[in-house]
Amino acid sequence: MGYSEKREGNLMNKTYKVIISPGDGVGHEIIDWAQKTLEAVAKIEGGFGFDFIPVEMGFGAYQKTGEALSKPVSMPCARPTQCSS
Repeated sequence: MGYSEKREGNLMNKTYKVIISPGDGVGHEIIDWAQKTLEAVAKIEGGFGFDFIPVEMGFGAYQKTGEALSKPVSMPCARPTQCSS
């Protein structure tokens, strides 16, 4: 998980980039609610937020591409602090 910082007045807002992979061992409904929960906490607490990056990996990706973790998907994971979508 990486993050970037942006100052607004005296407040510092951090945006955490989080890679999510719904549907491979964890159902879509679990990922959806986890994402909603994190967004709610950020809204209540303030000062930070999330940039969710959905990726396909695991068996679903293997069925489509023949690779469980293809290179384009692994690139955002290479440097978590400088994660790119």
